[in-house]
Amino acid sequence: MYSFLIRAFPAFGLMGVLAAAPDPKPLLEQYCIDCHDDSIKRGGLNLDAILTDPPEAHPEIWEKVILRLKSRQMPPPEEKVRPTEEEFETSSTELAAWFDQIAKEKPNPSRTDGIRRLTRFEYRNSIRDLLALDLEVSELLPKDESSHGFDNITLGTLSPVLLNRYVQAAQKVSRLAVGIAPPTPAGRTIRLPADMSQEQHVAGLPLGTRGGARIEHPFPAAGEYEIEIRLSRDRDEFIEGLKGKHELDILLNDKPLKRFVVEPDLDKMDGLEADSHLKFRFQAPAGQASLITTFVEKPGTMEETKRLPYDTNYNVHRHPRRSPAIYQIIITGPYSKSPAAEGTASRKLIFHRFPANQADEEPCAKEIFSRLIGRAYRRPATEEDLLNPLEFFEKNAFQVVSIQRLKQVSAVFWLVRDFSCVLRTIQRESPLTLPIR
Repeated sequence: MYSFLIRAFPAFGLMGVLAAAPDPKPLLEQYCIDCHDDSIKRGGLNLDAILTDPPEAHPEIWEKVILRLKSRQMPPPEEKVRPTEEEFETSSTELAAWFDQIAKEKPNPSRTDGIRRLTRFEYRNSIRDLLALDLEVSELLPKDESSHGFDNITLGTLSPVLLNRYVQAAQKVSRLAVGIAPPTPAGRTIRLPADMSQEQHVAGLPLGTRGGARIEHPFPAAGEYEIEIRLSRDRDEFIEGLKGKHELDILLNDKPLKRFVVEPDLDKMDGLEADSHLKFRFQAPAGQASLITTFVEKPGTMEETKRLPYDTNYNVHRHPRRSPAIYQIIITGPYSKSPAAEGTASRKLIFHRFPANQADEEPCAKEIFSRLIGRAYRRPATEEDLLNPLEFFEKNAFQVVSIQRLKQVSAVFWLVRDFSCVLRTIQRESPLTLPIR
């Protein structure tokens, strides 16, 4: 409120454009102290406390002064001595320019949200770029809530339940990347949408087929796996469209694995077990693979045999299938014990070299971590970045007897949790010494 006289008294005002800090102490004592001293503190403002400090020492108070001057609220209208319109405009502009210059030289955005988690889309892209794994993360993480068409509003705190889901996802992703087989066979269930038509060819599948799906599956290790297929059923648990003989093909990386024949059992008219034989075990290499399940298309004699669906919201009772359709695919394994996967894209990306001897293990680990952190942070890794990974490595390396224990070091788990679980945008809270601009 007092800065309206800065222009009128150049000795106490701004010399040029921000050449020196203003010294409004005489003006405070003459026009403001009567209402804003230690005893009265009108409006909760105590100017006695800042008389000996330069203006930039109390930016929060000066911001209020600037606002009052610009709105012409201070000095109060009933005061006998008030500045002219030109003095109001000039003093508030110069004082604001002073703090704008300070804010430009030393920005202070105040407190921001400390953490922003990745959306499922961002999470998938991150692990693909960092670890060469293309996973269907919708099976690992909950759906992102959307607002006004945006699903990347992920600022704020993480609930314990959601954080636990991210940690579990990171553990699974890191094991797949390093190539550590689970201690017991693990299963994955894929269900196709109920309203998905499987009467025609599906894009991306071999020609001459109908329905089915292509599944990108990461096999953690080379070994024996089992696949089981369940067909779509109606409300009475009868297999839909099972009339006559149908052939079901399974392919791995576009190479045939198995062909099943599906047909109704004439001895059992209910057809409840017509798909019970759709399971078998096969050998799969370690790494990402494409698994295809689809029906061999049967030529029709007349085009009219394919009926158009009833034009309404999908309902399984209104839209009976004319041909069998795949409902569920279950992949389980590995059943045979095998060492860590060798030669996968993820391991080639992470482990660009291995230690030559025991003395080379820690330098090798440091080099591997540096490359991984560099790709994640898009800058060279610093010594501070390497503290936690190397400490974690030292604590866990003794668990593996082999001299190449780095192949199975679980420190990769920490890295995945660090920059794939959440996008770290934690900023240190700076002291409130500058205006918030």
